[in-house]
Amino acid sequence: MSAVERMAKILHFSDSFAISSDGRAGGIALFWHSNSCKLDIISSTAQCIHARCDINLVPQIISFVYVRPYTQWKDLFWTNLVEFSHTPWTVIGDFNDYAAFDDSRSVHSGSVDSLNRIMLFRRRWAACELIDAGMSGCRFTWFRRVGGRIVNQAKLDRVLWNTAALTQNSHAKYRPLRFEAAWLTHPTFEPLFASAWAKGRGFLPQAIRAVTTAVSVWKSEVFGNIHKQKSLLLARIRGIQCNDAYGSSAFLQQLEVCLQAEYHQILVQQELLWCRNPD
Repeated sequence: MSAVERMAKILHFSDSFAISSDGRAGGIALFWHSNSCKLDIISSTAQCIHARCDINLVPQIISFVYVRPYTQWKDLFWTNLVEFSHTPWTVIGDFNDYAAFDDSRSVHSGSVDSLNRIMLFRRRWAACELIDAGMSGCRFTWFRRVGGRIVNQAKLDRVLWNTAALTQNSHAKYRPLRFEAAWLTHPTFEPLFASAWAKGRGFLPQAIRAVTTAVSVWKSEVFGNIHKQKSLLLARIRGIQCNDAYGSSAFLQQLEVCLQAEYHQILVQQELLWCRNPD
C-alpha cells in the first residue's frame, strides 16, 4: 500500500489518485468519496490531474494543479495544459504565481519584474479562455516565516474556469434540510436533544414536538448561521492580515491562529452540510 493509499484510508476516503513527487519537489494527491462524487481520471502530467466529475448532474472537467515555482516548469505547464473549452472546465490549485500586486506582500511586490510576472500569468490563462472565479476565505494562501515572524505571504492558489462552467455552476439549486449533521459537532447539541426528548416521556409525538421547539431555539440563539459566522471570521482574519503591523506583531499573528482554528471548525460544519445536501 502506497503512502497516498494509507493517507486515504486514514482520512476515510474511498478513492485516491497521485502524481509522485520528484524528491521533495512537486507531487499531487487527489482524494474523493465514490459514493457521493462520480469522478473519473482522464489524464495527468507532472503538474496536473485532469478529471471528469458530475456536478449538478452535468459532466464537468476539473484540472487539479500544482505548478512548480520555476520558470521552465511554468512554461511547460501552460504549454501542456489541455483546453476543454467545449465543456464546463475548472482549473484549481497552486499556480505559484500571483495576478495582482495585492496578491503578494514582500519587498519586491511592486517591482517591474513583478508587473511582468503578473501580466504573463494573466495572458496565459486568458489564452486558455479561462477567467478568475474570484475568492472567499483568507487573503493569502502561502507564507514564509523567519525566526518565528512572517516575512512574506502571497495568494498562490486560485480557481480559474471558463464561461461554460461559470454559467452552469451559477444555476446550482439547494434545498432546505430539517436536520443538519453539522449540529452534532457542537458540544451542547446532544445534551439539549436528550433533555428535550426526555420531556416526551415515551410518547413519540410529544417528544418530537419538544425536540423541534428546543432545537429551533437552540439553532437560532446558540448554533447560529454557519455562513454568517464564516463571513464574520473571514472579515476579522482579513482585517488582521491587512494590518500594517501584522508582520511584526506577535499578538496579531496569535489572534489569527485562534481565528483560523474557529474558521476551520466552521469549514468542517459546512462540509457536513454539503455532504448531507450534495445537490
